[in-house]
Amino acid sequence: MVLFPFRGLAILILLESFLLGIIATWQMALIILSIAFLGVFGSFAVHEYFHILALKGYGIRLVRVQSSLLRISIIPEEALEGGKLVLFSVAGPGACMIVGGLLYVLGGVCNIETCKIVAVIYLFHIVNLFPLLGDGRMVVKGLLTRKI
Repeated sequence: MVLFPFRGLAILILLESFLLGIIATWQMALIILSIAFLGVFGSFAVHEYFHILALKGYGIRLVRVQSSLLRISIIPEEALEGGKLVLFSVAGPGACMIVGGLLYVLGGVCNIETCKIVAVIYLFHIVNLFPLLGDGRMVVKGLLTRKI
């Protein structure tokens, strides 16, 4: 009496399931790495780069980079005040908002969920404009020191 005549088939099914699990795990790892690299590190790079571009627009070439565990800051060597300080402060989060909006639209049009997640990370840079955080504090300072 043969209880399971297709033992070879059962082994193939188990092997296929195992291999598909490994492939799915690698795909998930790649998705997580792309979110981390493009979203987190990419958004910080865009944010700080546009601060530097705003400074270059004013002819300021000397900056100091300050970093800690959770924060990177671009500090100009020359004093900024008024509208220049506001524009400098808004440049980083503003660029991230634009890139995030474009990525979200692209993710919606192409139906790519990873792109939407990365877009939300970029869009989250709006919190930097809250007055308690660095860029928001500088916006308030720029508004208070502008000449009327």
